[in-house]
Amino acid sequence: MRDQGYGSITVSWTGTLVKAYLIWDTLDNTLPGNPTLPATAADADGNINGHSIVGVSQGTDVSPCWPSTNIFAYAADVTPYVTSGANSLTGFASGDTSGGDPWSDAYVSPAAEGATLVVITTGATSNDIYLYTGTQSNVAVNPITSTFNYGAADATTATTTYIVGDGQFSNNYAVWNGATVDSNAFPGSDPKASSATWTNGNLWDTKTYSVSVALGSTSATAQIGSNSDDCITWSGQVLSIPSIVPIQGVPQFGLPATIVAPLLAVLLLALRPVLLRKSKLQL
Repeated sequence: MRDQGYGSITVSWTGTLVKAYLIWDTLDNTLPGNPTLPATAADADGNINGHSIVGVSQGTDVSPCWPSTNIFAYAADVTPYVTSGANSLTGFASGDTSGGDPWSDAYVSPAAEGATLVVITTGATSNDIYLYTGTQSNVAVNPITSTFNYGAADATTATTTYIVGDGQFSNNYAVWNGATVDSNAFPGSDPKASSATWTNGNLWDTKTYSVSVALGSTSATAQIGSNSDDCITWSGQVLSIPSIVPIQGVPQFGLPATIVAPLLAVLLLALRPVLLRKSKLQL
C-alpha cells in the first residue's frame, strides 16, 4: 500500500468463518518524548469494506532504510467485516496517495507498507492455528532468527506463512529449521492497486510454504535475511500444525528476550478449535 493507503484483498473459502485478522505496517517517526509511539496517531486507523478499524500495536523497530525513524506493526480483528470475495481497504495512513514510484517520488511520512489478511475457517482436518506478530528489521542483525513454540505435533508436515515488509530486491531468503525453503522469498511480490510502474518491488510479501516438523516437536526455528543488502521487516508468522495438544511455553518472535525484550511479539492468536484450517491472501 506504499504511496497509496488503499487496496483490495480477494479471498474465498468454504466452510464456516471462525476468525479473520488484518496485519499491516506503517513507516513513521516516533512521537517526541515517546519512542514507542508513532508521531501520527492515525497510523493505527483504516477501513475494511467501509467499516472503520483501529489496529492494536504489535511493536516497533527501526525503519528498514527509509527516512522515517521507525516502522510500526498493527493487527485488528476484522471477523465481522471480512467477506468471501474482494475486500476493500481504504483510509490507511499514507502521506502520499498518488500511487507513484516510491523511488522517484518525494518520500512523505507516514508511509504504509502493506497488509495481510489471515482468514481461519472450519475444514476437513484438525489443526492448531497460531498467528505470531511483532516487528523486527534486519538493519542491525542479518539474518533474523525466531523460535515458534506450539503444541506437540501429531504429524511431520505443517504449513507456515511469512509476513514480511519492505522487500524490493531478489535474494531475500526464508529458512525453516535450518533449511532454506525459498532463496528469493521476499522481493516485494504481493500485488498493488496502483498501475504505475515502480522501479523495484512492491514492498510487501506474504509467502506460504509446506514445511517439515519433527513428530512430537513443540517448537521450530525460522529465519529471514537478505543476500542483496535489502532492508526488510518481519511482521508476522502463521503456523498451521496438526496437533491436539495445547501450546507449551511462550511463543517468541525476534531475537532472545535478553537482547531485544521490547521487540518481542505478543501472541495475537493461539487457537485450537476442532476442524480448523487457515486460508490467507495478501495485498
